[in-house]
Amino acid sequence: MVAQLVSQLRTSQRAWVRSRNTCKSAQCLQQSYERRIAELACMDGPALASAIGVSTCASAELRRMDHELVARDPARAQGLEAWRAARGSRCLKEGQAAGGAPGWQSASALQCEVKATQERLARR
Repeated sequence: MVAQLVSQLRTSQRAWVRSRNTCKSAQCLQQSYERRIAELACMDGPALASAIGVSTCASAELRRMDHELVARDPARAQGLEAWRAARGSRCLKEGQAAGGAPGWQSASALQCEVKATQERLARR
């Protein structure tokens, strides 16, 4: 099992390096490093033990999936804005309904947005 995880991490790192190497600007490099750091931080449990960690990981995943949605069909990017607004509104209510401290409500809302986006990606 450990060998498989190590192999997956190496494969993931190589793919990231190839992607990073396509960057032509400092901004692209910075975004690439920030995304990778977030991905690595969210791979294990400690980052998920706090509302801040959950929110950070969910935000990183949401950004990645939102980019994927646009990349799949750039012509429909404007239509996605309306869907994202509706998703955000619905998930904000769901996060508030979950209760708890405001940080956990926000984390719950972000997790709701991740789930909704995963479902949309699965349908396409």
